[in-house]
Amino acid sequence: MTEGTAIVFTEDLWEALEVLSNIQEFRNTDWYKRLESAADLATQQMALDNGVGIRH
Repeated sequence: MTEGTAIVFTEDLWEALEVLSNIQEFRNTDWYKRLESAADLATQQMALDNGVGIRH
């Protein structure tokens, strides 16, 4: 891990999204969409690491 890099748990991303999704004005912001994308990608990576495939 490099300096200035934070460790974020996937569960924490989803928990933050769950709370923030209840606030309508946040859902259409770029940072919310990036957070949602990060949670999706982290979940997909965890599934790949565990040998589980994800279909959309």
